Amino acid sequence: MRKNSPSQQLTAAHRRYENSADLSGLNIPSKTPERTTRILIVLQLSVVAQTDGDWTIEISFQPNGDETKQYRLPKVRIETVLKNWIPVVSGLNSKTEYHLIDLKEVQTRFASNILQEMRSSQSHSANNLLLDHPAITSNVLIARENQFSLDASNVYFEKWLKPLALAHPETKVQLLTEKQRTRAGSASKTKKTLALEDLLVSKTWHQIFAAGGAYQTVNLSIFSKDFEHPIAGAGLQLGFRPQDEAELQKLNLKIATTLSKMRGAEFVHASSAPAIHVFNWVINHPSCYRWMETSTDSMREELSKFANSDSELLQAWHSSCTWHPFFDTGGEYRRTVYEESGILNWFRGISEKGGGGLNEIKMSAGWCENVLRMVAPHMWLSRKLIEQVDRTALELVTNVAETNETFRIVLKEGHPLDALELALLPILPVESSRIKVV
Repeated sequence: MRKNSPSQQLTAAHRRYENSADLSGLNIPSKTPERTTRILIVLQLSVVAQTDGDWTIEISFQPNGDETKQYRLPKVRIETVLKNWIPVVSGLNSKTEYHLIDLKEVQTRFASNILQEMRSSQSHSANNLLLDHPAITSNVLIARENQFSLDASNVYFEKWLKPLALAHPETKVQLLTEKQRTRAGSASKTKKTLALEDLLVSKTWHQIFAAGGAYQTVNLSIFSKDFEHPIAGAGLQLGFRPQDEAELQKLNLKIATTLSKMRGAEFVHASSAPAIHVFNWVINHPSCYRWMETSTDSMREELSKFANSDSELLQAWHSSCTWHPFFDTGGEYRRTVYEESGILNWFRGISEKGGGGLNEIKMSAGWCENVLRMVAPHMWLSRKLIEQVDRTALELVTNVAETNETFRIVLKEGHPLDALELALLPILPVESSRIKVV
């Protein structure tokens, strides 16, 4: 197809574009009851926006330009945003300097790889708008794994899902489960679609919340009758349990050694016991909120109740960005959208003698009680995390309230997210010992 200009301005906000394509070599046979072959025509749009805003694109398809045979395709909604947040963890924020002199002075392959991969990461982060675009609203809570946390998770999920099952009995969910890895490294998986109301009374649902249970990943994708794709989801994932005492001690040492180098202060002990990651999300659109019978305010307050009820909480957050929560599985390591924006080398780690990458420890209790996995305007932190930051500096940019050893942090109006990052610098997923505030 040719690139062209609007052929007609309908109103100040609407324009019509006309284009044609020569498909004379394409022979589409007539449709008959006996013929099962279908022809799929894919139209790919390349849109470059000159400003932020949102647009609805309506496309009609007219073979041979015959207006009597006009086929209207589903509408496409496009929203663009400007980049407003350059994360401190990216090493690109002008309010900080990221010192690399030790890596530049040594002539080792490890240092060379770290520097090269850091530049590549920064190039990606500079053009990444996933943190800026509020396409999905989500809640995440991370806690120590025990029966109390699992029971609280069950209450949290059912409070969200049971009203939906009653209001919309036709609601379908796709359930993905994966069990903890065996010693051989394998993990059995299941994937099935069923009615939400059937899931909530099933044997599987009750097994999910058993302490020391077999499940490592449980992920729900929720469908409404009006959309082919999920409009919301929920899940529960655990870090991987060490296979034996030797692996346990090795991972404990690795976490403590890594944290000591990241912070420039000694960490004597850190636990590699798995942390539980609980989450739910919904596409940030009025029709999706209506179907789920929720709102951003409601989701945020329910998360606050959940966080305040769990004395085993490590951290939690409520955010709006282009990412729906999903963490490590047996076949793939996954990071949050905030972790992906940073320059911490998850594959190689931060030290040639540090025992390799960081992916295998980031879902442990020892990591999550010392390192944030996300920064957002609404956060809940454990006492251990809050005690590692300058409380006075934090309260300059946030409102802090304590309930049951959980500290709720809300970014004050008018303060940017990088100001919050700087206040939380000692617990960010970055080598804070390399960062100087300018």
